[in-house]
Amino acid sequence: MVLLEYGIPTKMVQWIMKCVTNANYSILINGGLTKRIQAKGLRQGDPMYPYLFVLVMEYLSRTLKTLKDIPDFNFHPRCAKMNLTYIRSYSPSKRALISWDRICMPVSTEGLNVINFEWWNKAALCKLIWAVYSKKDALWIKWMHSVYIKKKNFNIMQTSTQACWLVRKVFDVRDWYINIESFANINKFCRKGQFSIHKMYTLSRSQYPKVGMKALLLGTSIPRYNFILWLALNHRLTTMDRLVAWGIQVDLGCVLCKNKKNETMAHLYFECQYSRSI
Repeated sequence: MVLLEYGIPTKMVQWIMKCVTNANYSILINGGLTKRIQAKGLRQGDPMYPYLFVLVMEYLSRTLKTLKDIPDFNFHPRCAKMNLTYIRSYSPSKRALISWDRICMPVSTEGLNVINFEWWNKAALCKLIWAVYSKKDALWIKWMHSVYIKKKNFNIMQTSTQACWLVRKVFDVRDWYINIESFANINKFCRKGQFSIHKMYTLSRSQYPKVGMKALLLGTSIPRYNFILWLALNHRLTTMDRLVAWGIQVDLGCVLCKNKKNETMAHLYFECQYSRSI
């Protein structure tokens, strides 16, 4: 109905509906495919999905705009003057499988080694602090000393109220750096006489004990399998017990075996009869 109202040819609509209503799936288990499972909807990653989504959302938006023509419709008190019938809102869930700090940890310490750009930005600003201490021949460093520092102790002096945005950022990162390392040791973050942002980023972060699963995670070249294994090792798979803990109303029973025990990660991998059989 929606596609026809857009003026899309009937033949093309029939092709699209054929793709949507005749989808089937198979599961890859231990290198072999199971029997086909009939389902409705597009396959995951189907290139047609985003186009259909946009068309449906556009149709929904146009339909909502016609609400004002219905006699029983009442505007929100703050929307009547602006003739707004609806407001799109997005409330992202705060639940995450793994915390961001864990994701940014090195692979050798159970992380994914994703760069924490907030921390990296502070490490990059520390290069300016190193320049203030070590490169006093640069023009902007001379300007800093003559206008703001004025022979004061840079370690403890207050930020000037007249300072520009960049200078204030330098003083802000100075306070952050003092909590990590003393200025006397700032050259420890240098390589061949030049400040290394990567070295500063690595050494300034918390150091965690190394674990032995690095070789296990990097043993396969398929990223999806690596990620699922990483979630399992961190006990973060979205099993039924975890969904219930998040407040989602689902049946706790295992859908694979007949014992109907609670679906936990331990049950799926070590107790489920179906899992044992494959």
